[in-house]
Amino acid sequence: LGLADVGDHIRAGGLEMGKRINRRHGGRNHEKLPKNECWKYLRRRRGFGLACAESTGIQAKAAMEVCQLADADATRALGRRLAQRLLEGGAPCQLLLLQGELGAGKTCLVQGLAEGLGISEPITSPTFALAHHYRGEAANKPTALVHLDLYRLEQPAAAAELFAQEEEEARALAAVLAVEWPQRLNFMPEPCWRVELVLAGEGRLARLHAPEISGDR
Repeated sequence: LGLADVGDHIRAGGLEMGKRINRRHGGRNHEKLPKNECWKYLRRRRGFGLACAESTGIQAKAAMEVCQLADADATRALGRRLAQRLLEGGAPCQLLLLQGELGAGKTCLVQGLAEGLGISEPITSPTFALAHHYRGEAANKPTALVHLDLYRLEQPAAAAELFAQEEEEARALAAVLAVEWPQRLNFMPEPCWRVELVLAGEGRLARLHAPEISGDR
């Protein structure tokens, strides 16, 4: 996706997704995607089990772990530890949601995550490209990372469509899917790991949330 196409992609996302869903629902002619149709469509997509509880963002839950990160090195170290936990999860792909304001350290954490996955390529923010794909090797096994940034997709339907596409790519690659700015979505993708990063003085505060088990709902 070229830079010149990003704006058109963002503007067309909601309408195009509406057309796709309309074709699946008997060809009804909607100019705008109804929210309830979006939930029905996303629930049927294979993947991480998209939740259908309506929301304007991702709701906070009790943190599993709280870390004080003194600097960028500490943030990358947390990413490496997360990589180990994700590799131990045993699922064909794992979802990590990264929340935090601009400059909070989301991409820095993904750099550490990539190191933990044995990826040697430089990790940069996909803000303009929207998604980057990487391959590596850890513990003599191939690894993969899909790094998605939804910051530029202010329309929830466009963000949801791109998320669904990259989720399918992640499953095909048996990859970790790391998503920056998941609050652009108006649903909670689950199960997921979630990290909230908050600037605190010269460092950062990280709140780590583990995936919910089915009995927690």
